[in-house]
Amino acid sequence: MALTRFIHQETVLGFAKDLRDYPTTMPGGVERDTNKRVLRARCFSKKLLHALHPKPVHAVAVSNAQRQIGPLHQGRVDRLIVRRAIEVKMPDHDLDCLIIGGGPAGLTAAVYLARYHRRVAVVDSGVSRAGLIPESHNYPGFPDGISGNQLLLSLRAQAAHYGVRVVSGTVTALQRRKPGFCATFDGEELPARFVLLATGIVDKHPSMEGLDAAVADGLVRYCPVCDAYEATDKKIAVFGSGSDAASKAKFLRGYSADVTWLRPSGDDASADDIESLAEASIDIIDAVQELGRSGAGIQAAAAGRVHHFDLVYPALGCDVRSGMATQLGAEANDVGCLKVDEYQRTTVEGLYAAGDVVSDLHQIAVATGHAAIAATHIHKSLPAGLRAAPDYAVTAG
Repeated sequence: MALTRFIHQETVLGFAKDLRDYPTTMPGGVERDTNKRVLRARCFSKKLLHALHPKPVHAVAVSNAQRQIGPLHQGRVDRLIVRRAIEVKMPDHDLDCLIIGGGPAGLTAAVYLARYHRRVAVVDSGVSRAGLIPESHNYPGFPDGISGNQLLLSLRAQAAHYGVRVVSGTVTALQRRKPGFCATFDGEELPARFVLLATGIVDKHPSMEGLDAAVADGLVRYCPVCDAYEATDKKIAVFGSGSDAASKAKFLRGYSADVTWLRPSGDDASADDIESLAEASIDIIDAVQELGRSGAGIQAAAAGRVHHFDLVYPALGCDVRSGMATQLGAEANDVGCLKVDEYQRTTVEGLYAAGDVVSDLHQIAVATGHAAIAATHIHKSLPAGLRAAPDYAVTAG
């Protein structure tokens, strides 16, 4: 059954250091409006629309899109973003691959498969862990850093360029159906020969008022591998129980001489953990009852006292979104991460997995590497796609 849904795609059309880099009228009907100091996308030409979405769509509605820029005399704009609302009719024929999850792993795999001329679609619930990153400085190619949302936007634009359909929603069930799988999406069925699971993990968060803003401001962080460098020589706290929290505190001791382990009430730390932290000159505060924001920092209440820190790393564990795979019989480790081989294949034939749902090294670079490996093996596992000559080809004689 065909599946039709409205989705919003954001496409980066170009980059410029100065407004003068844009002509008054740009390809596809994009016009620079200097009076209102905005870049306005009024319409798309058929040629541009085909380039962004080459396969037929059920209906297209392009809305006006604006990006406010600063005072005109500054003359700077980072990028022109066009938002378009598209009602996409998913194909009646089976997909070569359905990708579940629209984070860095899922979108990278989609780009690879689309460039292999394979039929691919992405179903994205919109809760990628990458979106929580205020600014990453360890992802290759961005010396000045890039936010998680900016990276996701760029990956979506790249996927859209090759005609990938990224549909907002949640796959609620995945079943085996010869010769592949059938996913249930908003009550309808979507068949695919292969499935790539790129659903990631969900961090367990501390109970704290204003948590989202604290994460956005870099006061609450979850990945020391990602951003501990930016916390060098700051007053760092680690909040959590057990050996995982102790290990994270010891890791962070390489970035600052002032690291404190905040232990919640009821935590039973091992004698070995306490001894090793003492050897590393890491303070321990027991029976921490509450975390909160204190100006440009974090405060922790324990035993009637309030302790202040520059930032905190929660170490409360995570939930791995591997349930759809394990229900099909895929093997996972004790944390819930799926077991895969060198080609990112799970123990269920035809089911691949990439990114945080596989690895406990939660890094974007790792996820995109997984995606490239999985997409290439999926392509090679499909029947050869022998390409027909273009319609405009001229034969001799």
